[in-house]
Amino acid sequence: MNGKVFLIGILIVIACWIGNIVYYVNQQLDKPIFFEHYYDIVQSDHTDVTLYYVTNKHNPTMINSIEVNGINFTPTSYFPHNESHNQPEQQFQHHTIMKVMIHIPKAIFDNQKNEEGIWAFSEAKVFPEIGDPFTVNVGNIVVIEEISLHDDLYETKTFLGERWESQFIAKESMKITNIVSAKNGLEKDLYIALGSNDIDFEGTHNEPNWFSHELKEKWEHIDRTPFHDNLLPLELSEEDRFTMYAQLNPNKKVFVRKYFRISGISASGRPFHSYIHFDPVRPEFTDQELKRLIREES
Repeated sequence: MNGKVFLIGILIVIACWIGNIVYYVNQQLDKPIFFEHYYDIVQSDHTDVTLYYVTNKHNPTMINSIEVNGINFTPTSYFPHNESHNQPEQQFQHHTIMKVMIHIPKAIFDNQKNEEGIWAFSEAKVFPEIGDPFTVNVGNIVVIEEISLHDDLYETKTFLGERWESQFIAKESMKITNIVSAKNGLEKDLYIALGSNDIDFEGTHNEPNWFSHELKEKWEHIDRTPFHDNLLPLELSEEDRFTMYAQLNPNKKVFVRKYFRISGISASGRPFHSYIHFDPVRPEFTDQELKRLIREES
């Protein structure tokens, strides 16, 4: 009798062991899954693009190079002292989120940009250290030619979780005629508003339908008007201030770098511009959110 019980115990242990192995194997990815990236990047001498992807935790895929429009880019490193360019960002039971950064030289951008000074791409070919290359959708990445004009606005930035705010102070009397950003498909998930003690904005506090009750409470103390073109032009006296607010839909788990260009004319008749970037906090994923993403991509 004791022998039978012992044998049954051994068989149960073996069955559990085999089951764990089967489960582990089923959780492994054949190749990495890349996240959606919505980037507006102003071209400069140091234009870097960081891409995030999910790979296996215990046997992660390292990236040798990335090809865009037939141009091959070797990953660069965020870190000094020759540390690896592949660094874990967030780890889970079977998977890990990693990043890889590529540098776009100005000469390549100048050769790829269109007549409007823009180079946009959504696909990339990935060359892993081990295995065959594969093509991925990386979202919508827009690189924009920098415009060399005078900057007549001071700027201070504040980051508050998903919400971002940037205050501008006029160096002299001026008229702001345009506030623009590249169209990259994120417009419905990004709430933009203006506020000021020096300027009277006409408008209502109409929030998008994804504004939760918790978000409304966080914004309740802010006197603001949702941005629209009818607010322009803005007439500013010297030292007048206004604040630009941005809120990314917290349910939109994507990686974002959004640029805005503020343009206008100073009192002396000189054109000017300011570039600002909205860089929200990198999204954190729960285990269930990551599993759902993997199911959708499988």
